[in-house]
Amino acid sequence: MLPDQALLTGIRPDRNEWRFYRTAVWPDLFGRALLARQWDPIGIESRLRLDPHPDKGAALNAPARLGAATTAPSRSLRPCSTARLGARHPRAAGAPWQGTRPTSRYSEPAGRRLTSPRILTRATGGDRYGPMPPSAPLVATILPPFEGFGPGQAGAVGTMVRLLSGAPGYRPLVIGGPQASVPFADVPFHAVRAARWRPGNVNIRYGAALLQTLWRAGPALIEVHNRPELAIWLARRLPTTPVLLFLHNDPQEMRRAGTSAERARLLSRLARVVVVSEYLQRRLLEGISQPARAPVVLPNAIELSALPPPRAREPLILFAGRVVRDKAPDVFVAACATALPELADWRAELIGADRFHIDSPETAFTNVIRADAERAGVRAVGYRNHASVLDAMARAAMVVVPSRWQEPFGLVALEAMASGAALISSSRGGLREVAGDVALYIDPDDPPAVAAAICSLAADPPRRAAMGQAGRARAAAFDAPVIAGRLAALRREVLAGAGG
Repeated sequence: MLPDQALLTGIRPDRNEWRFYRTAVWPDLFGRALLARQWDPIGIESRLRLDPHPDKGAALNAPARLGAATTAPSRSLRPCSTARLGARHPRAAGAPWQGTRPTSRYSEPAGRRLTSPRILTRATGGDRYGPMPPSAPLVATILPPFEGFGPGQAGAVGTMVRLLSGAPGYRPLVIGGPQASVPFADVPFHAVRAARWRPGNVNIRYGAALLQTLWRAGPALIEVHNRPELAIWLARRLPTTPVLLFLHNDPQEMRRAGTSAERARLLSRLARVVVVSEYLQRRLLEGISQPARAPVVLPNAIELSALPPPRAREPLILFAGRVVRDKAPDVFVAACATALPELADWRAELIGADRFHIDSPETAFTNVIRADAERAGVRAVGYRNHASVLDAMARAAMVVVPSRWQEPFGLVALEAMASGAALISSSRGGLREVAGDVALYIDPDDPPAVAAAICSLAADPPRRAAMGQAGRARAAAFDAPVIAGRLAALRREVLAGAGG
């Protein structure tokens, strides 16, 4: 009987043959087992066959019956590993993602890639904050299956992954779903499509497709963003590779993290659970008295060097964010309707749409906001790309962030501070952690109070200037190289604990 996962390779240099054969046993939803067999030449997309069996034992015995045929002299298959999934061929252990090997009877020819040519790679991948040596450990970062990762498509998660992809000492590979446009050019990216043949929800089908890429890549670490169910699923199938989960939203609203027992399991079975704010840390630990591992707080980052240069402030009151009820653009419009008649020469602008991309759909709520904004004298410009938003913040005298919901972090508030604008903000969720004592806090359920705050700052230029200066100083702690350095230290700690 074989272990439940195994890998064989067939190498015949005299015939230029470099093949692999992999088996694994997967449970299905009906208590039965599937024997997965994957094969093809090393370095190209492989074929996959699934054979159903009544139970795990029958599936495990099936490879033994096949063994005589697959190890016959005509095939010359050599066993590389009979460890659980996640072990790699000895030739690939610690190898560069795009490296070379000396030619020998048991190795690939010099210059031959160990991975599929469809996986986008760069020899200098991860050089955002300095060149990475080819021997640096590879980190596979897993985006949610529908997350955008390109200009005009990336939301908060994709933006953060790109900013931190250059954490010093590590080579990045970002893996996500198919993109509607060209991905970012400065980060290695590989798209996978959720497997249609795999039973289960989209997370499981996405995970099944991810496994093929992860098998070939052999990363030192896997970092899954915002998908607890997917992180646990991958950790079970890749037990020798540390899996970290990064949470950008409230875990209690996520699949397989809604109960305290499910969240406790995440903390015990994953290498680390990372959250972007202390607010999310409290939500994660709610109902858990003794977590197996303490969650790590790693805040979101901003690339200060990419901000527009300072300029003279315009008498502009700005809202930037999604036009959805949680972000309270209606409160901003109502407050401006009250404040603008009292403020000569001042104007207000609302940037945003229902989604974070250029083809965001029109909704009943966005239509109402646009009509109310027109009556209030607020210019509603719709979606703008990230660079345009930052340019507007560099010009605005003040930015208003009146969020109703419990913000997991508060990236717009951080960008406003870093741009030197005076910040008016609610204090819900992680917003107060971000802004500290440099914001003027308001109640988002009280539009007249928001209008009063706007009028107060409009009449006090020295105070606005002091708030802008203090905001810039506070934002320095969130600069991308600073947060990337903290991420690199966390990775070193995890790998040291895993013996890596």
